[in-house]
Amino acid sequence: MSQASQSDDSAKIIELMRKDHTVMVSTVLESGSIQSRPMTVQKVEGDGTLWFFARDNGPFAEQLSAHPQVNVAFAGSGHWVSLAGSARLEHSRTRIDELWDSATDAFFPDGKQTPGLTLIAVSPDSAEYWDQPGGGAGALLNFVKAKVTGATYDGGNRGSTEL
Repeated sequence: MSQASQSDDSAKIIELMRKDHTVMVSTVLESGSIQSRPMTVQKVEGDGTLWFFARDNGPFAEQLSAHPQVNVAFAGSGHWVSLAGSARLEHSRTRIDELWDSATDAFFPDGKQTPGLTLIAVSPDSAEYWDQPGGGAGALLNFVKAKVTGATYDGGNRGSTEL
């Protein structure tokens, strides 16, 4: 892959990730099986680093401490991103203050003083995206077109890159 197309794919992935706030984060359990849970993305950095709030004394934090490898799945209207990376707990009060917003109160009623409040930073290794121009309507149109003409379904644009 050329440097330009890798850069284009990286920019597209960041753009698509910034459209979604609720994602599925998959972790590796002690048994080796995989578990996914919905999480709210607080911020997507320019390099693809993702930030989440969590508690440092729950099963999620324990799983990340034992196996920091995660997958984060984004699904919007006509676009999808799968990001593989490594997670770490970060207890920076400055960063907590920076990323806190009023919606976060719903998950942490004691606010920034919630016992065990921590941030989870996911540093990306690689990501892949699928983007259907026209969203769901565009996907339906392409599906019908493929069925009527006998052509192969055009799933839109896709790309992958190391981040």
